[in-house]
Amino acid sequence: MLLRYKNLSLAIVLSGCSALSFAQPVLVKTEQNVEEYRLDNGLRIILAPNDKENKVFMNTVYLTGSLNDPQGKGGLAHLLEHLAFKGTENVKGDEFQRRLDQYTLMTNASTDYYSTKYTNVIRPEKIALAKAFPNTPIVLDHLGTPAGLFGKVGKATGKTEQDRTQIFADWKDQLAELAECKNVSTKMSGLFMPVLGHDFHTQKRLASKQELVERAAPVIQHTLDCFGSGRVMFASNFPMDSVSSSLTNIIDAFSDIVQDYNENALKSIFYENAKRFYRL
Repeated sequence: MLLRYKNLSLAIVLSGCSALSFAQPVLVKTEQNVEEYRLDNGLRIILAPNDKENKVFMNTVYLTGSLNDPQGKGGLAHLLEHLAFKGTENVKGDEFQRRLDQYTLMTNASTDYYSTKYTNVIRPEKIALAKAFPNTPIVLDHLGTPAGLFGKVGKATGKTEQDRTQIFADWKDQLAELAECKNVSTKMSGLFMPVLGHDFHTQKRLASKQELVERAAPVIQHTLDCFGSGRVMFASNFPMDSVSSSLTNIIDAFSDIVQDYNENALKSIFYENAKRFYRL
């Protein structure tokens, strides 16, 4: 079994693998900043830094494939591939999938003659990036897109009211921490994409302005609490949001929310902030 990690410390690797909690890493060799460790359970870990991308690539390889299937029982390796998405003894299927949705940009698996592979692209850490480059202006799209906030997305994200409450709480904490980085602004946009859990498109109707206000107000108000009126800018995100409502309704709803919060912030959020940030 082989793990390849980029931009990830060994401590994080081990803390993420509960089954390895008692396995002690031993440095086997180092070559051109690439380190190989071996654990007492036989697991090999290769750490390969890549400064070109703000992502963590994790590739887990089981050294068994379809050629190892017992005679008359073909397909066992392929079955192993699918079992990885069913959860573990300590993290059940729905929770396992929720964590994948929360922490990964991409998850895939494949089986060949000699191996079974699992590939994950871990979401980049926005706060660490913003702190690492304090003089670089950064814009957070769509207020961070809290997936599943308004309803179920995929197999497990936002499935229950308790899940959605936790998504909102986590999003608020993370947004508040990111807002402490004064080089970061955010776009008030994309709040009615289906990935947030809206189902207007499945109902084959467009949301009214009042429905938009009811859903978006707590999100926008918290954003303004964190970023103030000087680092928030409106963006339409059309046509992606058009499956949920009209552009007129979205502009009217957002402007009503902002005006209720601070009527003096309208010009900044709908004009001045974007002009300044993009040097127009």
